[in-house]
Amino acid sequence: MKYSSRLEKSINSKKFVTGRGLELSSKLIKKLDQAFKNKMINNQILFSLVVLKKYVFLQTNNTDKNTKLLNEYKLFLKKNKLNEATINDYKSRKLPYNKTKNIKSFSELNKLRRSVRYFSTKKVNLKDIYKALEISQNTPSVCNRQGWKVFLFNKKKDIDFFRTIHKGFSDKKNQPLNCLILITFNKNFFEYPIERNQGYTDSGLFSMSLVYALADMGYATCTLNINNLTHKNEYLLRKRFSISKNLSLVMFIAVGHYLKLNITPVSVKNKVKDFVIKK
Repeated sequence: MKYSSRLEKSINSKKFVTGRGLELSSKLIKKLDQAFKNKMINNQILFSLVVLKKYVFLQTNNTDKNTKLLNEYKLFLKKNKLNEATINDYKSRKLPYNKTKNIKSFSELNKLRRSVRYFSTKKVNLKDIYKALEISQNTPSVCNRQGWKVFLFNKKKDIDFFRTIHKGFSDKKNQPLNCLILITFNKNFFEYPIERNQGYTDSGLFSMSLVYALADMGYATCTLNINNLTHKNEYLLRKRFSISKNLSLVMFIAVGHYLKLNITPVSVKNKVKDFVIKK
């Protein structure tokens, strides 16, 4: 659920901010209430309960008790006959830096890779980025068109500009960033209207190849939603870096070095049975 995912990011911030995410928590409680009312209980719903429990604890275990949230939470539990003691305690996922080394299989890499939002201050080697991009060129694309276009930023002034238009790495003090990638695709490579979505499909595949290639090389990454940009900020981005209207924006990828110990959201995954429809 999108609300619990955003609260989970807040829980795993280096410094938890009291008062942040209260509106989201209310929305999550309403969604959970609907789920229990309609008896739509699955893995994600149960994990959202775990996240909510931890979030409420962090918000109310201070001088500002946030009584409105606490009362809303207790009413939800009472209404659905839930005992807080039976809800599992949330535990952040700890990823030691040395675990990212010497990965021997894609299966192991796949299980280990997670979005990381707190990097070390060590500079990213651009030669490594180009090597990862070269590896990613093996990504399949419709008729081998390879319509993706990549913008690479590593100048401080450009990174600072990015922070002003996107909230993904807004904590300048705790989220050092010195390498940012913007994935786009050329709309002229595809036929409209039958291939209107193909560029996003191909570029999405390319982006995932790039993320795994970087992970295999020992880099931490975080994919950042392009939809966070307002129309005004997209205009400013295109103007600053001369990004043609023929290029559709797909996503940002933040790249950095791991900390010695990285705390990341659990990001619980659905079970195969939850998304496979067998005919």
